[in-house]
Amino acid sequence: MKKILFLLLMLAGLQVFAQITINIKPSHTDFMKYDAVRIRVYLKNYSSMPIAFGQNEKIRGDLDFIVYHRNRKLVNRYPSKKTILSGIILKPGETRTITINLANYFPLQERGDYTVMAILKHPRFTKNYRSNETTFRVGDGTLYWTRTFGIPDYTGRTSYKDKIQPRTYNVKIFNNGIAQIYFLVIEDDDKVYAVKRLGFNLGSEYRPELLVDSTARFHAMLQITPKVFIYYRYNFDGKLEKRQVYMRTTTKPLLLVSPADGSVIVDGGRVAVKDTDYEEIKDLPFMDHIEEEEPKKEGFGTFEDLRDDK
Repeated sequence: MKKILFLLLMLAGLQVFAQITINIKPSHTDFMKYDAVRIRVYLKNYSSMPIAFGQNEKIRGDLDFIVYHRNRKLVNRYPSKKTILSGIILKPGETRTITINLANYFPLQERGDYTVMAILKHPRFTKNYRSNETTFRVGDGTLYWTRTFGIPDYTGRTSYKDKIQPRTYNVKIFNNGIAQIYFLVIEDDDKVYAVKRLGFNLGSEYRPELLVDSTARFHAMLQITPKVFIYYRYNFDGKLEKRQVYMRTTTKPLLLVSPADGSVIVDGGRVAVKDTDYEEIKDLPFMDHIEEEEPKKEGFGTFEDLRDDK
């Protein structure tokens, strides 16, 4: 017992007298397959000197990760010379939180449990510093809605003899450990083209409207509160073409298909005014997500940071 206590005290001492401490934590316990896997990295500079991470060889420190899949199978990092922490400066005594999309650096498409640990390296350090180990899970979600369509030809060069290339819009419900989320997955038999967050599953009274128009564009109308709705339009490659917030009036905003040309329009309600009808960041679960440049320098950000049109 005394030996164990002595070892614990020794480890605590090493943490206290370390030049820098590093801890990591996933933003959620569960992540949707092909979606971003965000890991928060907490850094504390205990040295009396600033620590800069740059391209110069004398200050080219970096953050690396060791990732294991089930049964401690090592996951190899994508071949890349990109340094994760380039441009970061840690002042003496500074605490910094950085969020890394681990899926930008490692193939995390296989379902199951993962274990990850971070390693901080720098030429000015007498040794490398290791973080705690943390775990997360990658899953596939539950299919809620599906529609297969043919890829349109906007150029007019396709012959009528050419085969129509099929693609599928799948909307899945996924529990990330905190809430159930609607995801749009655009894929065919060979490739996943895009994974987009649409919004929270708020129950049977708030089921989304989902339609595909005659030009193979995906339309979604989600009710966020009893009065507020969010509308999205994506093309077949996953590009967000329109995002609009609507308010219920005497009528409810609905998606309608034109019988003349198969286009989809929003009918009813009115366009909402931000900061008058709603406060986007504080009140509403808008989840339209897009990959961001890493690393972010301050925290995990807000829903505004995760918008498709930024």
